[in-house]
Amino acid sequence: MKLKILALFILIFSQGLYAQDKGYDIQFNLKNFQDTVSYLAQYYGDQIVVKDTARVNQSQFAFTGDSLLPAGMYVIAGQSNNKIMDLLINRDQQFSISFTLSKMMKTLTIKGSKENNLFYEYVKEISAKRKRLQKLKQSGNPKAQQKIKSINQKVEQYQKDFIKENQGTFTAAFIKASREIEVPKPKDKSDSTFQFHYYKKHYWDNMPLSDPRMLRTPLFHDRYKKYLDKVVPQHPDSIAAALDRMLNTAPDSSKLFEYILWKSTRKYERSKIMGFDAVFTHLALNYFKKGRTGDLNEQVVKNIVEKGEKLKNLLIGKKAPGLVMMDTARNPVSLHDIKADYTILIFWDSNCGHCQKEIPKLHKFYRKNREKWNLATYAVSTDTSVREWKNFINKHDLNWTNVYGYWSYTKNFHDLYDINTTPVLYLLDKEKKIIGKRILTRQVKKIIRRRENQQSGEGRIRKRK
Repeated sequence: MKLKILALFILIFSQGLYAQDKGYDIQFNLKNFQDTVSYLAQYYGDQIVVKDTARVNQSQFAFTGDSLLPAGMYVIAGQSNNKIMDLLINRDQQFSISFTLSKMMKTLTIKGSKENNLFYEYVKEISAKRKRLQKLKQSGNPKAQQKIKSINQKVEQYQKDFIKENQGTFTAAFIKASREIEVPKPKDKSDSTFQFHYYKKHYWDNMPLSDPRMLRTPLFHDRYKKYLDKVVPQHPDSIAAALDRMLNTAPDSSKLFEYILWKSTRKYERSKIMGFDAVFTHLALNYFKKGRTGDLNEQVVKNIVEKGEKLKNLLIGKKAPGLVMMDTARNPVSLHDIKADYTILIFWDSNCGHCQKEIPKLHKFYRKNREKWNLATYAVSTDTSVREWKNFINKHDLNWTNVYGYWSYTKNFHDLYDINTTPVLYLLDKEKKIIGKRILTRQVKKIIRRRENQQSGEGRIRKRK
């Protein structure tokens, strides 16, 4: 069920010492509520998951269960997917709520839940200040800026005071987690990176990953995504190290650990950024292979480990696995024996629509630049028909090294190079190390040019020394 959620600027914490497991019993009396069914749904990362349903009888309904609900923020919604209110669920799970639907904040009464009374006390105060801010902004009065600044300062102080006065409650920690950390000014003004490094180091201070309940908030996923996409330097090693810090903080048995591991694995397995599969491989071999997977499905775990084992030899900077295959005359040709500064390794099929477009482009690029950059091509056909393979070669005059994938002296190329589709192109350097992978012809040119520029720059530096 999709719910239209107005995320409130707040977040959760509290140590999980639950009282006796009496289950949950949450009673509602909502005047003017016309729906016949209501839903209790739970925030879970980037999703909202329905946990319970209740029949509505004359505006009254109740959610009940024999086991305690996992602590977090929940949503009460009607059958039209309309959100009615947010609730904080912590240790007290037997309480009642009543209000008139059209006048919720004015008529709201909560009995038996200290957390929700605190939460809505906070919401009322913040809502009132927001209304004042909105009026001031709409007034267009230049003098209003000073009042706006004053109100923002009061909101800031109110939040700090509320958190301090209500330490130990779910509500206070929820509010704290909604706030960005305060970054001090550098003592050494010449250190231009101090604030960034401080922010990165303390990023999770207000939302402790040691508390799995953080997952069940409307803020966790966006915070997680921002951290990996914008705060952590966008290099595979930096991202892998950041994920290690996160995963080693979250308890292995928690849903938070499982969520971070699974979301990150899928994110970097599917990444279109070249080289980021190194992050996937790191997770596959350091967590899935070692059994640190939470309750993830065994077959899924097995598949990820197998893929990680394949990819570990195909990462940027690794020496390309050896291939010895027969050419059109059935003579064996070794990939590693090719002498060239750059080698294009391409897996292709003459019946593949993309290959029919890309191979002629690649061949044109090869003919134009083979002498300029000492370029070679090792083209592996994945055709099931030798005749069709040879016909395509003759038709397009492919005068590079053509080999047939199934006339091989080495292991199955599908496994060695993770070939499931075509075309797949790898770019290798003089030592046959991978410097580009799963790219197209236009990207080959960019990678070689960038590498040539870097090497010429390094040469000039060495010469000056």
